Amino acid sequence: APESGGDLGDAAPSLQRGVQRVYGTKHAFAAVLEGGKVVAWGNPNMGGLIPPVAAAAVERDVLTVSSNIGAFAALKEGGVVITWGDAKSGGDSSCVRCQLAGGIVNIFGSLSGSAFAATTEKGALIFWGEPPLPGGRSAS
Repeated sequence: APESGGDLGDAAPSLQRGVQRVYGTKHAFAAVLEGGKVVAWGNPNMGGLIPPVAAAAVERDVLTVSSNIGAFAALKEGGVVITWGDAKSGGDSSCVRCQLAGGIVNIFGSLSGSAFAATTEKGALIFWGEPPLPGGRSAS
């Protein structure tokens, strides 16, 4: 179904060549192209539409992407993380924005949940999105 990523829509021309890796949420996909540009398609509320501010940031230099059930997180050169998708699933990372502004070495999305974790150069763990268990909490 188009709303679940089954129709490439406006992303189709960008995906004709140079696709390096593809990632998915429950209802959207994101591809990293040569040069580190990210293109997304599918349900706009689940990561299929990259908002303008994030889109400018993922035009180049993306090393990898992680996803969960409803959002994406892109790791760029320099250790910066850019997020988009469902806000509660971690598409809104404003609670940890300063911590994701550099020095991140790995990002991980929960496979069937709504959270992300990232590790820093210094070995610290940062997490955001919905807590996986009642009583859990996001980093701040």
